[in-house]
Amino acid sequence: MATDITAPSDGAVRTDGLAATVRDIAAGGLAGLIVGLVVGGLGGRLIMRLAAILAPDTIGRFTENGNRIGTVTAEGTALLIVFGGLLAGVVAGGLWVVVRPWLPVDRSRRLLVSVPLALAFGSPLLIDGSNPDFAILRHDPVVVASLLALVALAGPVLVVVDAWLDRRLPAATVRRSALAFYTLIAAVGLLLTLFLTIPAMAQTGSPVVLIAIVCVGLATLLHWAERLAGRATTPPMLERIARSALIVAVALGLGTASLDVLAALGLR
Repeated sequence: MATDITAPSDGAVRTDGLAATVRDIAAGGLAGLIVGLVVGGLGGRLIMRLAAILAPDTIGRFTENGNRIGTVTAEGTALLIVFGGLLAGVVAGGLWVVVRPWLPVDRSRRLLVSVPLALAFGSPLLIDGSNPDFAILRHDPVVVASLLALVALAGPVLVVVDAWLDRRLPAATVRRSALAFYTLIAAVGLLLTLFLTIPAMAQTGSPVVLIAIVCVGLATLLHWAERLAGRATTPPMLERIARSALIVAVALGLGTASLDVLAALGLR
């Protein structure tokens, strides 16, 4: 990240730990929201259209959530982008803020790691093997593959958008209005994470995955506490615990996702 909690040696004003942390949280939440609206909303609409093309005999039938297959309306698209994309964005933003401190700093490595992260945490939210819509679409592998590709794409896009925001958002210490804005975004994001992201993960993922993510979240809170105390580095033990819990969460999440994918394909 561009912010730094250490004191510069050239006489520049030191970035306040609290302001920098709030800015990072706000930037991560905004990045998730943007990716959810664009990738989840617009991408979801494109995949729904693809499904109608692949299974023309299903046109006119209703999906589980009440959408008519093959019917594209401005109102329906707007609702999908706003509500479907917004929900995806809130969940993505909350998870991203929690896991980001433990990802590689190197851009190429972070892009690579973001793919299994997205698949592990995003696939169970989008692909429910018990959903009757997959049976209506005759368990078409192209549809399922398209959904997986959409989820996988969200990871690298999130990394790019987060880095873009980090370069362009003003430092929280430059203007009080910026700090107030970041604080508001962070506070709203915290509430949405508690009352939307965590329940969504609890409903779609396994309890062990949720416990592992909570462990990562606690480690992130301790990491922020270190920054607020003005310490430039995270204790190695905390870093090892957080990354181990994250690896467990990703591995179990991918296992859960694979079972849903097999069910969506009609193979179990």
